Amino acid sequence: MPFYSEATLYDEAPSITISALKKGKIFQENKICSAIGEFGIIGRNQIEVEVDLLTTEFGVTFRYSKGGRYFEYKVPLVSRESNLGKGKVWYFQCIKTGKRAFKLYMIGDYLLHRDAYPKAMYESQDSSKNERELNRIARGFKRLDELEEKGKLRFFYKGKMTKRAILYMKYMGIVKQTTKLQRDFLGIEK
Repeated sequence: MPFYSEATLYDEAPSITISALKKGKIFQENKICSAIGEFGIIGRNQIEVEVDLLTTEFGVTFRYSKGGRYFEYKVPLVSRESNLGKGKVWYFQCIKTGKRAFKLYMIGDYLLHRDAYPKAMYESQDSSKNERELNRIARGFKRLDELEEKGKLRFFYKGKMTKRAILYMKYMGIVKQTTKLQRDFLGIEK
C-alpha cells in the first residue's frame, strides 16, 4: 500500500528535457529556432517551443493553451563547461526556484524544476520496501524475457538450465546463490 496515496508522481507528469529539444533539432547554438509539436508535454495538446541561443538572453519560450487559458513564458538557459572538457552542457533554469535542471515537469500550469513541487515524488518513493524488491525482481524477469525473445538468451538447452541464464539471474539478484544440490540438479559445475 502506498505511503502517500494522494501524492503527485513525477513519472506520470508531463515533462520536457534538453535532449528532447536537441533531438527535435530546435536546440542549435547561435540560432533562434522554433517548432510546434507535442514534445511529450500536456498530453496531446500542441505546444510551441522557441529556443533562443543567439541573443544575450538565452532561453526557451513556451506557448500553449491548457484548461482554456493561454500561457507564454520564457525559461532561461544556462551553460557550464563540460567536466570532460568537451564543450558546454546546457540546463534549464527554473523560473520559480532558480535551480538548474535537464528536465522540467508540468504538475500545475507551468514547466518547473522538481523542487518546485514539494508534495510530488517518484513512483518508487511511493512504494514500500517489499514492493520495490518485488518490482526489481519483476524487471529482471522482464529483461530475461526480452533477451529470450531476441534469441540472445536461452533458459534451457536439452532440458537443462544454461549457465548463462543462471549467471544472469544471479547478476539481476533473482537467484541469490546456487546450492550444490541446485548445481547437481541443473547439471552445472561450480
